[in-house]
This record gives sequence, structure tokens and C-alpha cells, in this order.
Amino acid sequence: MVKRLQEDVTCYICLDILDNPVSIECGHNFCQGCLSAHWSGVSAWGSQCPECRAPCSRDRMIPDTRVKSLVEKIRDLPREETLTATGTVSPEEVKDGSWMGREEEPLEGFEWRVGTHSVTKGVWAWSQPFWVPTEWGKVAVLLVDTEGSMDILRDTATSVKLSALSMLLGSYQILNVSSQIKDTDLAYLEMFLHVAEEVGKEYGLESIQNLDLLVRDWSNSTVLGTDGGKEHLRDVRQMLAARSPCKHPKALEALSRSSSRCYLMPFPGKRIMTGSQGSLRDMDEDFRDSLREYVTTLVGSAGQHAWRDRHGALLTGTQLAAGIKKFSDLMKKHHCGFSSPAQMAITFHNQRVLDRASADHALFLKEKDGDSRNMIDCLKVRPSEMVELLAERRGHLLWRCRTDMREPAPETEARLTELEEELTREAETFLEIYGKRFMKFAILAGVGVGMVVLGPVGGAVGAGIGAGIAAAAIAAEVAVAIGAGTGAAAGIVVGGGVGGGVGGNIARRDRQRAEAAGGGREEGDGTDDLSDDKPLI
Repeated sequence: MVKRLQEDVTCYICLDILDNPVSIECGHNFCQGCLSAHWSGVSAWGSQCPECRAPCSRDRMIPDTRVKSLVEKIRDLPREETLTATGTVSPEEVKDGSWMGREEEPLEGFEWRVGTHSVTKGVWAWSQPFWVPTEWGKVAVLLVDTEGSMDILRDTATSVKLSALSMLLGSYQILNVSSQIKDTDLAYLEMFLHVAEEVGKEYGLESIQNLDLLVRDWSNSTVLGTDGGKEHLRDVRQMLAARSPCKHPKALEALSRSSSRCYLMPFPGKRIMTGSQGSLRDMDEDFRDSLREYVTTLVGSAGQHAWRDRHGALLTGTQLAAGIKKFSDLMKKHHCGFSSPAQMAITFHNQRVLDRASADHALFLKEKDGDSRNMIDCLKVRPSEMVELLAERRGHLLWRCRTDMREPAPETEARLTELEEELTREAETFLEIYGKRFMKFAILAGVGVGMVVLGPVGGAVGAGIGAGIAAAAIAAEVAVAIGAGTGAAAGIVVGGGVGGGVGGNIARRDRQRAEAAGGGREEGDGTDDLSDDKPLI
């Protein structure tokens, strides 16, 4: 029941129980921090719901008190029941190895089979984390199987993508090899380290936080475990360093770090290799002992291996989920951008260039939006002039992207076309708002000034003409002071309400010109066909 309730109050972004839940226009709920982080990398003029993709406004992120109350009630449920639902491993289980199960029970979890062919396709993750109590608090350990990323001879691009995901998902990497480390294993490790280095740069992480070389089916000596691993690791480093030039320099550097270690495991036994379901009783005793020792040591030190950034700060689940989502979106967008680690580095760079252009355009629109909220500042720039300003800015950003993006870069032109379409859509959305705002201010300025300045002279009649003159003066950008400009024409009397019409006509005509420049106006918007040669009244 607890687990089912937790599913109802789980954030779609971080996949954890909602924290400070907020509701958006489509009705979906998210953690306030998760949604803010998700939208921080998205243009302010193109926000969507992360779950259903419906258009949403950032200023309508409303705290949901009902959901918050429900979350608090779920958190107050009995602790034992909640922990059981999430798979807690007790300190006693870690120490005595009871996590391995009973002698006759078949192994459960990841699919496996006897043979030399790979079983894992892609990346497999355990269905739930294991919570390990430590002196610093509980640490969530998630098991991830990325064997599918090692088939580099078949599809390098897939291996690059899976290696990048593996690096993002795991703060503790285990390279599992058979018998002894071979040149093909080192070639894969070299590629993985290249990928990890680029991913680390992109997301502000250490490329390799911890690395284990786990050698199974070891038979070259009777010394196993950590002691035998130290000897084998020393031999591997000497072999790599003896080559000139070094064929795998990044592998040598990684295996020479103090955080890297090697562990040797014996052959599991003939019984488990001849059709067994993988029960403990089918494993040789020395293999079971090695397995228990390795996993117990690893899990017991889990508190020391939580993900940290380059500055040593702990990563939150929200930050990690945002990074994984960002990389996932990048893979969907750049189908040909991961043919090699070098090409992936170019893809990262080019995407940064595009993202910077999108962010600069959003900032430009935000500044213009802020300026246009002031009546005087808004009336200084006609909609037709705003169209030209936005087009000029868009052209500059596209030119900068074309200059800064690296080659060779597959799909570069397609990405630039997408960016241009995105910036154009955002500009059109802003121009629609700006045009309405300009018309409103033009009418208000005409009527308001006429009433204040010419009211004593001719009442409603003076107000009308005064407003017309004021609006015309503002639109022509010749009025320095609205009051002074209008007072000079106080002797002209045409009729009540004329000034408001003048201001409205000026605004409507200029809006039509702007819409024509931007690709036409919407049908049925009520705008009269006015030209620059036609009288204002």
C-alpha cells in the first residue's frame, strides 16, 4: 500500500516523492526545485510540461497544498513498512553475507545464462535502490549492468552512447573481464575513459570517481582476492608503461590512481556452468567466499562513493536526473553525433553553441518585454521596427553559431535550421503580445493627453484633437514632452473623440505593417487596410 501511494506522489522528473509540490496549467505536479531546474535550460518562450508536453507558463507554477499534505501523511507512515518497500539492506546482512540467500534458491535479478555470448542489451538497472545504512546516513545503491556497451566491434556509436550513460549512472565503475585483462579489454577501457572525460567536462563531474578491475575465472596463481589483484594490476601497469609510445595512455593513467583497484575471482565451478539455475550450492566454495568478500567490502564502503561534482560537492538526485535527461535529449536530437568519442566532443560543443544562442535570444526578448511594459518606452518603437530588431538579432545569433560550431559536424545545417525556426516562433509570439500592447498604449496616450491638456479649452472636443496630435507626435517620434507638444495645438478644434481614433489608427496601421513584414496578419483581426499615404483621420 505504501509503495502504491508513493507512486501517486512521485515526481516525473526526479522519480522521487514530491518535495514542495507545485501544479502547472495542465494539472500535473512536480517538485518545485525539479521543475525550476528543468525549465532553467529551456527558453522562457517555449516552456512545456515535462510529462505531457502541453504548453505552460512559468509564472503559473502554483504550490499544491493538497498534494503537499498527502506527501506529509505518506512520510509519516510506519518507518519499517516504508523501508521494506524500498529494499533496505541491514548492517548485519552486509557483514554476514545473508544477502546472498539460501543454498537451494536460484539466483534472481538480472537475466543470465551459461556461454560466451553477451546477454545484456543496452543498459539494465535494478528495479529499486538498496538503502545501505552508514555513519553519514542512508546511501542508495543502484545496480546497473552495462555489458551491452562493450561490443565496440559491432557498433561503436551505440557503445559510445551506452558508455556515456554508464558514466553518468555510476560513481563506481567495475570493468569485469575473463581470465586476465587483454588488449581488447584495454581498448574498450581506453574508449570508455575518452567518453567519460568528455561527459565529465560537459556535466562538471569527475570522469572516473572509482574504478575496479574485476577478473573472473582467474587460474594463473593461487593468490586471489585483493592480494592477487594488487600483483596483477602492477603487472598490467608495467606492461602498458613498457610500450613506447603507450597504446592506451588513459587506461594507464586511470589504473595508476589510488582509487583504482583489482580483485581476482576463481572459476565458479563446473556445476554452475552446466545448466544450473545459479543456486549457491552449485558454486564452488572458494568462489562463494570471494563473491561474499568482494560484495560485502564494496557495499560496506558505499557511503564513501556517492556521486560528487568536480568541486567535491555531493550530487542530489534531482541534479543527476536532470543531467541524464539532458544527455538523453541530446542523443535523440543528434543521431549521427556519437560515432566516436571525438565526434561526441564536437556534438557537445556544437550543442553548447546552440544553447547559448537560445539563451541569448530569450534574454533579448525578456529585456524588450520589460521595456515595452512602460508606455513611453513602448511607443518609441513601432511594431514594424521591432520586427526589424528581432530579425537583426536572429541573424546575428545564427551567424555566430555558424562561426563557432566545429567541423566535421553531421547534421549541422539541420540543427541551424531548427534553431532558426525556434527563434522565429519565439519572436512571433512576442510580436503578437507587443503589437497589442503598442495599440493599447497608443490609444491611451492619445485620449489621456487630450483630456488633460485641452480639456479647459474645448471640453470633449479639445480632448479628441489633443489626443490625436499627441498620438501622431509620439508615433512620429518628434514629441519630447507630451504636454508641451499638445499645448501648442490647442487652438485647433475638429471634434470629440477624434484624437482617440487617430491614436488607434496609427497603432493599427503600424501593426499591419509589422504583420506584413513578419509574414502577414491573422484573418479577421479587424484591422483596416491603411497605407502610409492615407490620411490619419
